[in-house]
Amino acid sequence: MKIITSHERADMDALASIYGASLLYPDHQAVLPTKLNRNLRDFVALYKDELPFIERNRLERRRISDLILVDTQSVPRMRGMDENTRRHIIDHHDMEVTPSDRVTFEGDSVGATTTLLVEKIRHARVKLPPLGASLLLMGIYEDTGSLSYATTTARDVEAAAWLLRHGADLQIVNEFLNRPLTDEQRDALARLIRNATIQTIQKRSICVAALELDRYVDELSTLIHEVMDIYEPDACFLLVRYQDSIQMIARSMVDAIDVAGVLHAFGGGGHSKAAAALVQETSLADVQARLLDLLERQIE
Repeated sequence: MKIITSHERADMDALASIYGASLLYPDHQAVLPTKLNRNLRDFVALYKDELPFIERNRLERRRISDLILVDTQSVPRMRGMDENTRRHIIDHHDMEVTPSDRVTFEGDSVGATTTLLVEKIRHARVKLPPLGASLLLMGIYEDTGSLSYATTTARDVEAAAWLLRHGADLQIVNEFLNRPLTDEQRDALARLIRNATIQTIQKRSICVAALELDRYVDELSTLIHEVMDIYEPDACFLLVRYQDSIQMIARSMVDAIDVAGVLHAFGGGGHSKAAAALVQETSLADVQARLLDLLERQIE
């Protein structure tokens, strides 16, 4: 069995990348991660009859011979995987895996993994329906802040323009990307703003906002931009504890602070301007202290 999938708590770049890869590798099944952000769940529910996705719990109980992993390099726990499963990774983050005869890597420094898939689709002249073009455009827009983030490249802009020429619908894009915050998100944001502290390290302003939740809140990554708009730091780190894990979300506005390098120490990844990590069974105070210590040593 051959499958395509991505990381848990999938964002729109991950979903769009799974879709794009499914067009290029039609002999692979496009498998949804078990946890999707709210806008993804709504999009998939509305257009499920026009999309190729299959839920993980509906996969046949068979060995997975080939896995295409998009927008991540961390292999999810899946029934049917073994040490002989061949892995092909397509990702816009810096390469962390060691290539071998069973692990191959395809990537480049662009704003979204979706951009890499769009370039391949364009080159292969794959037929693209308007809904698919809209989904791919959402993947690029979400990871590049609608082409406004510092990590955006000319290739992202060119891929977005090509998708618009091939039927991407901005009304659909706006419906699923520019969504108002839920009550739970507004409450979490207000608490993050109250809890935020600003530290100066090597003349760089660092915002750290920590929060403990008693119930899960979707799409916490959207809140970091709200916090940054208020405090305007050089880098911002959100530390959110829920149950027995802490979600770390980081953004940097300057080259001097490589947030992927910082969060790599916590088992996370990303790129220099945007990264994330999930830390198991520790306290917010411990994580925050370790984070600040790492920043003291990393920032020059």
